[in-house]
Amino acid sequence: MKKTRKAISILLVLLLTVCPLTVGSAAKKDGKWIAAWGTSPVDFYISLADYVSGFIVNGKIPAGSLLRTELTVTAAGEKLKLQFSNEYGDKDIKFSNAFVAKTYDKQNGAIRTTTKHEITVGGSKTVVVPAGETVWSDPIDMRTNALDKLTVSTYFTEETPVKTCGLFGGNTYFSVALPKAADDRYMVNPSEVSIATGTNTYQIVPFLTQINTYSKEDDAYSAVFIGDSTLVNGMTNYLSTRLVDAGEENIAIINEGIMGNRLFYNGNGLIGNLYGEALIDRYSRDALNIAGCEIIVVKIGVNDILHPSSKSMGDKAPYVSPEEIIDGYIELANKAHENGKRIYFMEITPWKGYVRDILGNKNDIVWSEELQAMCDVCNDWIKNNDVADGYINSDSLADPEMPDSFIKQFTKDGIHFTETGALAFADCIDIEKIFGIENTRTAAEIFGIDPYQTTTAQTANKRLVKVRNVLMFIRQLLSTLRVEYKPLHDLLDKIIDKLPDGTELVDAASNAMNKLSAR
Repeated sequence: MKKTRKAISILLVLLLTVCPLTVGSAAKKDGKWIAAWGTSPVDFYISLADYVSGFIVNGKIPAGSLLRTELTVTAAGEKLKLQFSNEYGDKDIKFSNAFVAKTYDKQNGAIRTTTKHEITVGGSKTVVVPAGETVWSDPIDMRTNALDKLTVSTYFTEETPVKTCGLFGGNTYFSVALPKAADDRYMVNPSEVSIATGTNTYQIVPFLTQINTYSKEDDAYSAVFIGDSTLVNGMTNYLSTRLVDAGEENIAIINEGIMGNRLFYNGNGLIGNLYGEALIDRYSRDALNIAGCEIIVVKIGVNDILHPSSKSMGDKAPYVSPEEIIDGYIELANKAHENGKRIYFMEITPWKGYVRDILGNKNDIVWSEELQAMCDVCNDWIKNNDVADGYINSDSLADPEMPDSFIKQFTKDGIHFTETGALAFADCIDIEKIFGIENTRTAAEIFGIDPYQTTTAQTANKRLVKVRNVLMFIRQLLSTLRVEYKPLHDLLDKIIDKLPDGTELVDAASNAMNKLSAR
């Protein structure tokens, strides 16, 4: 009997000892949702008139249209949830036959049919996003790795207004199709949806604004990069590549950059809506409230300084002093810390030599010592403040002989990055200091590229490429403004088709980005 009681006692001790460990282990495996991809939406009518032969459809997707957006997720996970936004719309939107799949790289808009997963909301295959609102899909059992390319397909049975869209983060393809075509591997004569303005191209991502992944790893999290057009490039994907190369697939890098974005004021001027809401106003939506966000990296301020001196915006773009910008930086830092997040600032990068080219006006913004001095005040604070958790030093991107200018091959227009520049920019980030990961390789080492070695771009006529981009923008703008003069559209089409599109203008890192996209 004593032996029996002793055995029972030992058994109870073992149970009490083991059970807490088992419960703790199970809790750790519960996992959590983190953002794996995102784009910041803007309020702008997008017309697909230019992509539909024989149609003039202003600010709307024609009935019977199939859209497919290709994008790259930057963290591994077991499940997905997708967010669709109609934040700026004044009418409900509805689509069906929606699914997410792995991308098939042999043709634009093609998918790997064996990887298709249906998208539903509340169990319904027909997704309705009410005006002014966002909706999340039901969880989807779909395992992904960091840097996987996904394609999100949506089919529209009704004519649908497009007023909420991202302008970066994915490539969207469009075709007119029957409902069953939404299940096909290939699209019918797909057209890429974009807007070109001078040296910049806006990649349209209608309605889709965020993808979250469910990670079983307790230490998984997201780092959000938020700011202006100097973030709208491949830098964040190169950074993700560095993390994955180091064996880290549980840190997502989310790019919430918007071209033309300002810290304090919404966009101004003819295409001001493209510049999005002031960062100070979108900060909660696009950074603080992003699922799993633990780190915020901010690059903002140059447009607050430059836009008031722009000839096309002038008085419409309110003046902001460097001291006011710094106060804004402090506000961003305080809000980050109040929400338990670390924050880092990026310097205002060089821009001497930038002459803003908007609708053919090449003298819209011109560098001056006065404007540069304002940028320098902001950069001095970024480098020496004791409010943020640190900063990203980008001094190595400047021309040693002209510190206010980029190294030539790093920029396409004096202020915005080439692929080579984006790669070098990613290598400015101290991964050990910010992410705690040691012995990482640079993107230059991974891809076997020396970004500081001067290369000769191929010889397409850059001036004609700019002319083509401006004409494309005018054509798009006419549709957006509901100008229905078909002969003018046809004339613009004929001219645009005869001009070079710039695809032959390559630099040292273009092949590297192609390799990344083909993963």
